[in-house]
Amino acid sequence: MRISDIKKAEIASADNMDSVWYITKQNQSFADLCYMSHILEDWNNDEFENYESFFNRSKTKQEYGSLSENTPHRATINCVPAGLLTTNDPYNSDNLTPLYYSIKERCNANFANTQSYQDLINNQLQSFVLRVNNNNMNPLLFLLKILLQIGDATGEYKITINEFKLFVATTSLWKDYFKVTDSILRYREDSVYKNECDSARTQSVQDVRIQKFLANHEFIETEGKELVLQDQFIMRARKLVANFEVNGTTAEQSRLTYYVNGKDATLNKDVVSYLSAIRTKPFLLLAGISGTGKSRIVRKLAQATTTAELENCDEQTLNSNRWDLHKPANFEIIQVKPNWHNSMDVVGYQTNIPTPRYVFTPFVEFIAKAWQHPTVPFFLCLDEMNLAPVEEYFAEFLSAIESRSKKGNTYETDPIIKPFKDFNYENEQGKNCSLAEDMVNILLPGYNAGNMPQHIIELSKRFKEKGLTLPENLVVIGTVNMDETTFSFSRKVLDRAMSFEMNEVDYDSFLEDTADIITEPLTAKASTLLVDRPIKAQDVKDKVDADFIVSYQKAVNEKLDNTPFKLGYRAANEAILYVAASQNFCQKNIASVIDEFTTMKILSRIEGDTTKLRVDDNSDKTILDELETVINDFLKPANKPAVPQEEQPAEENANGEDNAPVEDVVVAAPVELKSLDKIKRMKEQLKRNSFVSYWD
Repeated sequence: MRISDIKKAEIASADNMDSVWYITKQNQSFADLCYMSHILEDWNNDEFENYESFFNRSKTKQEYGSLSENTPHRATINCVPAGLLTTNDPYNSDNLTPLYYSIKERCNANFANTQSYQDLINNQLQSFVLRVNNNNMNPLLFLLKILLQIGDATGEYKITINEFKLFVATTSLWKDYFKVTDSILRYREDSVYKNECDSARTQSVQDVRIQKFLANHEFIETEGKELVLQDQFIMRARKLVANFEVNGTTAEQSRLTYYVNGKDATLNKDVVSYLSAIRTKPFLLLAGISGTGKSRIVRKLAQATTTAELENCDEQTLNSNRWDLHKPANFEIIQVKPNWHNSMDVVGYQTNIPTPRYVFTPFVEFIAKAWQHPTVPFFLCLDEMNLAPVEEYFAEFLSAIESRSKKGNTYETDPIIKPFKDFNYENEQGKNCSLAEDMVNILLPGYNAGNMPQHIIELSKRFKEKGLTLPENLVVIGTVNMDETTFSFSRKVLDRAMSFEMNEVDYDSFLEDTADIITEPLTAKASTLLVDRPIKAQDVKDKVDADFIVSYQKAVNEKLDNTPFKLGYRAANEAILYVAASQNFCQKNIASVIDEFTTMKILSRIEGDTTKLRVDDNSDKTILDELETVINDFLKPANKPAVPQEEQPAEENANGEDNAPVEDVVVAAPVELKSLDKIKRMKEQLKRNSFVSYWD
């Protein structure tokens, strides 16, 4: 049987909306969807007039652009796959997304000017996913794949809308692209086969209109009854599809556009994970093989957030030289030494040689500097952090990071150096003297100068009375290599840090000089998110699906019961904070976010031999097998479609098209679970060595 014969049978079975690419047939112009969102914003949940009435009364007004009188209010549902609205159940202006506000700002509410925000349209369509036959399908990228296949075979990068409906829009698996290509080519050549396919077409296939929605993308053009991949975009389409197939990314050059309060900033998806982790807890571990750019990432974060005031220059000079700053003013790198076996090399010490004084370290001096610029993130890189036992030299910090509290605008931690007023000595006359003034004078240059700024006065009082505590804007990031010269991490350290594994090397990007993943300065709002952080899950639990997160952690803990790997309250707190932080950077897919959290905070704890990891003496199953089951049960369903609306009877509009009921739509990017891949590698390591560690 030919491949295309199999495809014909699949077409014949496409007898309901779950089997085809379907979104409601009403208005699918991106500009019009923006105008509908504008109407919803202006309605603002008016309790005195329902949305349908307001929509019908408003849609022909000049400020709402080209909306026709025939556009029904329920067409607003298409604002969901467009990424302009989080849900249509119910219609609510509170559900308008940062993408909508960013577009509105870009074009000054003149949504007909799509060129001003075409890149945002492209990114949304590239990440848009439908649920088809219980599978996630990326319609835009799959269409590009087919157009490329057909173009390479025939020299013309186009298909008819009829071919799209019959063969493309009935596909639910990416791997079937060859079947689809073969079927289209045979459909063009074999008249008997063509008649069979046309006869097998169901009403569901006929009702497909999603091609109009996909044609909003810059690469696609509708010419009569054909969908065409425009010549000038063929190479970009190839790279985009290749990126998706190899890396799972849905944007060109592995980049996505995220939004912070209506301000767009193009960020690499890994950078978003780092920023979310920092907002969750300002202590990160970057682990991996040597030479993968771990310390460089910390330096780039500092370059992306430093200010003209800090660099003592004007904005134009900073923007011209930002990426050439070898040591930004908000960056410090400290090389850990193998002989660090107490905290003196970190927090300093008191000595009487040659005279009574306190010896400060670069670590302490950098913290004092951060206190003087509280609105700017300060990044401290501990290079080769595990060359010495972390618990021995970093004890004060590990304790202080867990003592963070916030009341109003006041941020507090336990001190890493006790109150300066408590450092005393006896002078030659036997009188008890304090080192406080000298200590403050060293840490706060200009402390004794005239006209001392008020914030320096307040800071000096703080150091004397409370000691040196951690400032809210301090971010500590340790780089870690795992080899025979280094120490492993205890769970005490791992519990207190957000851990990332960095073992991937992209030589193609290296040759093209595009390996840096941070190439644009962060917006002021994004920088603020790194400083003004929530500490308790209670502060954000209403903004996330806290019940789902806790249920997932309960299921994990059931599998870890009676093991040293069991999770505590800290993990639950940080899981909720991490999901909320990811939402701040518009990473909305809860499965993807919890997957990242699982990798960095749960799997990183797992270490031991076969006996230690075995579930019981009578089974070969290990903890890794149990965790794999939980992840599959919880995180793959988290990528499920939205709850469908109740079906409504079809109506006929003024154009003679029936208005079919709205079906399931998924707007999140497809989830490739990193934790499952990591578990697979850990299980292979356990089988090979009879011992496993996350830090392979």
